[in-house]
Amino acid sequence: MLEFEESIEGSTLDRPEIRHNIELMSIPQVCQYLGMGKSWVYRRIHDGEIPSVRLGRTIKIRQSDLEQYLEDHRNRAVETQ
Repeated sequence: MLEFEESIEGSTLDRPEIRHNIELMSIPQVCQYLGMGKSWVYRRIHDGEIPSVRLGRTIKIRQSDLEQYLEDHRNRAVETQ
C-alpha cells in the first residue's frame, strides 16, 4: 500500500525498519509450546521469570526469551567424580 501511495505522490516516505527476527507469542501459544496451563504461565510472568510485553490488553512473549527461560531451567546431569 505504501509503495502505491509513493508511486502516485512521487515521493518516498520514511518507514521504520522492519524486524523479521522477532516472534511474539500469545499466552495460548506459550501454553501449547510448553505444554503447561495458563495459570502456570501467568505465575511465571507475574514473578518475572518469563519476560513479557503488554500491548494494549494482551500480553506477548518473545520466543527468544521463552527459549532462554527453558535453557536457564534445564536440568543438567550431575558430574560424577
